[in-house]
Amino acid sequence: MDAPLDPRRRVVREQEVVDYNAPVVPVQPVVPVQPEPVVDNQRSFTRVGDAQVESSRQGFYDANGNLVEREEQVFDDPYTRRYNGLDRTAQVIYFVLGVLEILLAVRFVFRLLGADTSNGFANFIFNVSTPFVGPFNGIFNDQTLSRVGVLEISTLLAMVIYALVAWGIVKLMYVLFAPNRSTEEVHSTTRRRRV
Repeated sequence: MDAPLDPRRRVVREQEVVDYNAPVVPVQPVVPVQPEPVVDNQRSFTRVGDAQVESSRQGFYDANGNLVEREEQVFDDPYTRRYNGLDRTAQVIYFVLGVLEILLAVRFVFRLLGADTSNGFANFIFNVSTPFVGPFNGIFNDQTLSRVGVLEISTLLAMVIYALVAWGIVKLMYVLFAPNRSTEEVHSTTRRRRV
């Protein structure tokens, strides 16, 4: 059976020591610290073409009497933002081209080595790539290298043509949609000082 608790005894609970004989201290109200007056406050706005730069500089004394200066610059360049959109679109086009080129390269190797068309994976590759190679069939005669291997020139031609078409689309996209830099420049500065 547990012994009764003695009110003069310290009780330990989860890393906390409670002393029941300690005097109760009233809670002191928290007084908000007023910020020191601003010594120097500068804000400037610069516009170069379409790009905008907003700068702010603030100087004040802290509680220890030290002068603290804070500076911030915010850049906004629609020219760069638009170029980033074009770059992202070009990356998507080149990714799709890469997938197509890999598919056609696997087809070329399978045809060259005489892969069995009854195999599920080889059959899948041939079925998916046939629409892309179809327009180029018959331009050149495919050469039979052995009893089963075929040098499929139409696949090589398709790989070259699709690479050139993708490159041309990306270049045309940059010519049509690339932004032009403006020649207008505006500089504005505002400065306020408190004494």
